[in-house]
Amino acid sequence: MNDPVTEGDLLSHNEMYFSLKNTWPQLSIVSEEKDSSVANNVARITKLESQDVNAHLDGNFDAIVDQTDVLIWIDPLDATKEYSEKLLKYVTTMVCITVKGKPVIGIIHKPFSGETFWAWSGRGHNLQHGPKTIDRRAPIITVSRSHAGGVNKTATTAFGDKISVIPAGGAGYKVIELVMGRVDAYLHMTKIKKWDVCAGNAILTALNGKMTDLKGNLISYGNAKDVEILDGMLATMKDHEKFLKPLSVLKV
Repeated sequence: MNDPVTEGDLLSHNEMYFSLKNTWPQLSIVSEEKDSSVANNVARITKLESQDVNAHLDGNFDAIVDQTDVLIWIDPLDATKEYSEKLLKYVTTMVCITVKGKPVIGIIHKPFSGETFWAWSGRGHNLQHGPKTIDRRAPIITVSRSHAGGVNKTATTAFGDKISVIPAGGAGYKVIELVMGRVDAYLHMTKIKKWDVCAGNAILTALNGKMTDLKGNLISYGNAKDVEILDGMLATMKDHEKFLKPLSVLKV
C-alpha cells in the first residue's frame, strides 16, 4: 500500500471537517479521512465566522443555491506518502465546493510554504498574474511518483520521444504546476479518488482549463458514495483534445 495515514492527516481532517460542520451542520461533506483515532475535542474547534469569510471576498460575491445541491469534498492532507518522507513541497490541503455535481470553488493550500490558491467559477481567483501557458516544441507532462501505472511508457508512445515526463507527489501540487505554466498537462493513468482532484478541477474550470477522464468525460462530484475516477484523468490549461486523442486511442 502506498496510502499511509498519519496523525497529521487525522488532525487536519478534524480541523477542516468540524470547522465546516460546526458552522453549517446541514452541509454534506466528503473527506478522505473518516473517524479519527486521535484524541481531539472536536467541540472546541472554532466555527467559521461570517466576517472571517467575507474578509477574503472582494466585492459582491453573494450567491444563493439550494443546500441540498451542495456537496463539499475535502482532502485534509494530500501527498501523505511524501509528507511521511519529509518531501514537504508536495503537500497540500484542499477544499472543493460543488453544486449539482459541478466543481464551483476550489482551494489548494500549501501548509509548509503558506501559499494558497483559490478560484471560483465566474467569480474570480487570487492568482496575481493569472494562469500561465507556454508554447513549447515538446510538451512537459507531470505524473504521479507513487501511482505511475506505466504512464511514462504510455506518454512516450502517445507523444513521442521528445516529451518530458516529470514525476511529482500530490494531485494538488501537480495542478498548481499546471496553472503556473511549468507543465503542459497532468496525466494519471490509474484510478484516482475524487477528493484528490475536485479542488484542482474547480480551479481549472474557473481559469478556462479542463479536466476529464481519459474517455473525455467531465467528472461529476454529486454523489458522496461515488468517490473514484476509474478511467484515469487528464488535466490541461489548453489543447485538451490534442492531448486526449492519442491517449484515448492507447487506453482502448
